[in-house]
Amino acid sequence: MVEYALALIIREFNSKSFSNYWEWVLVKHVNRGWELPGGKLAKGESPRQCIIREVREETGIRAEILSGPISIDNGVVFLMKPSDSNSSFSSKSDPMISEVKWHNTPPENLAWGAHELETILDSFQLK
Repeated sequence: MVEYALALIIREFNSKSFSNYWEWVLVKHVNRGWELPGGKLAKGESPRQCIIREVREETGIRAEILSGPISIDNGVVFLMKPSDSNSSFSSKSDPMISEVKWHNTPPENLAWGAHELETILDSFQLK
């Protein structure tokens, strides 16, 4: 049973980095550190509905699903891109998120190891 959904929100980056020519959105949770946007499914909610809602709440942007989901542990990850390239981040609707930012290398204070992030990037063939 799927308990949570995460989003790997990507955009092209102008030079080769940890994830080739891609950068991705991470949110900084006040207790856990940097992590992919996402969360637990609400009662009666599908993983797709959950990730659209969670991305909006945690980042303030609208994003569309490109592929997925892929399964990890008790959850799933969707590959997404911003629906509007001019949208700006805002986590005002989620008090547990202190910052939202594009990354092209794993930051310090990553909520889980860089290996897990690398595995997700590999699963979507972004490495």
